[in-house]
Amino acid sequence: MIRGRYAVMGAGRAGLASAQAIESVGGTAIVFDESDPRPVDWPDVRWNSGIPPDSEKFEAAIVSPGFRRDHPIYGWARQKGIELFGEIELGYRLAQSPIIAVTGSNGKSTVTALTAHMLKAGGLDAIPCGNLAGTDSDRPLPLAAIQVPSDSILVAEVSSFQLESIIDFRPKVSIVTNIGREHLDRHATFEEYAAAKARVFENQREGDLAILSESDREKLPEPKAQTCLTPKDVYKFIGKNIDFEHRNEWSLAGSHNLLNAMQAAVAASFFGAAKQAIEESLVSYPGLPHRMEDLGEIDGVRFVNNSMCTNAAALEASLSALSGPLIAIAGGKEKNDETDAIGRILAQRAQLSLLIGQSAQEIFNSMAQNGGKGKVCDNIAQAFEQAVAASVRGDTVVLAPGCASFGEFTNFEERGDRFKSLVQGLKEQRS
Repeated sequence: MIRGRYAVMGAGRAGLASAQAIESVGGTAIVFDESDPRPVDWPDVRWNSGIPPDSEKFEAAIVSPGFRRDHPIYGWARQKGIELFGEIELGYRLAQSPIIAVTGSNGKSTVTALTAHMLKAGGLDAIPCGNLAGTDSDRPLPLAAIQVPSDSILVAEVSSFQLESIIDFRPKVSIVTNIGREHLDRHATFEEYAAAKARVFENQREGDLAILSESDREKLPEPKAQTCLTPKDVYKFIGKNIDFEHRNEWSLAGSHNLLNAMQAAVAASFFGAAKQAIEESLVSYPGLPHRMEDLGEIDGVRFVNNSMCTNAAALEASLSALSGPLIAIAGGKEKNDETDAIGRILAQRAQLSLLIGQSAQEIFNSMAQNGGKGKVCDNIAQAFEQAVAASVRGDTVVLAPGCASFGEFTNFEERGDRFKSLVQGLKEQRS
């Protein structure tokens, strides 16, 4: 039950969505933000405010994912004796529909969207939501929870940052796509990061389902829910009548997407999606922007936008999924101490790498030590120009950064959109 006054910390996407959801069900939301005033779609924001004043009473504090656990708001809530939780806990408390929660280091957006696509193909009302950044389904869980009928299924992408602040959050199905080195600029150690991801199934019990990658089993605690390890247990849960071997007609390429498809199929089957619907979904799934997005060919050269690729594991998976000679545009701000790995992968997989961003020189040094060829470029426009100049018919030019976008761009969507605009400009120039 959401009643009374709530202190919502942060006037960003998560905070404003939480405030809107609280007010929609009869509560009162006061938004606090530590930054200077800026235009936002909310009437009551206390700017330059790190914590609420002691004179005001609140039922609970709602924190945005950007608030680390050492932020003073946590101590303030303990002192006041009130609950503190984040947007996905709020969404869970508001939801009348079952939740499929998808997390992991890589592939979570694809698994979220593909699971919803399979459920819809099976005649079920599935709503993709959560952190589907750069897509039409980018709707925070609290808003989705109050806007959909109770017979819908909410398929939500959730992050380690969001899972840090759960209390009772209990999805009917949890999926951990994989666990790799990610967000180590936020989490002190890999073990701390993995523990945050494992919270997605922390409150699950008998009757729930946890879907994990078999290769990550030793990195995570034992779920209390029924557990499916992929690929080992897939046919135990969905039967042997779904063909995962003949993938010529699938819209998803690469061995990593085979595992993504298996996890989505298990989740969809759990809710009753039929074999035919699941198989047809694997062919009709349209994909997501900035995730191995095929932009077509120009004079026999293929262009692929994979701006969402922000770590070494994603880089290796995406380059391995592409055939033929590759020219990679990579780099940005590396945040997981992986410059050596990124350079090695580029040397092994790409015939030429054009490097951008803050970590470009370090990646170049690693790549050169491993026998790779490439250049450090001033920006993505220069990298694109050099990629086009070096390409010949049969090549693929792929934006696969392996790093965060901060620096030249504010986020991966802006970076991907810039690449797409460069490709479009080349198409118009050559037409």
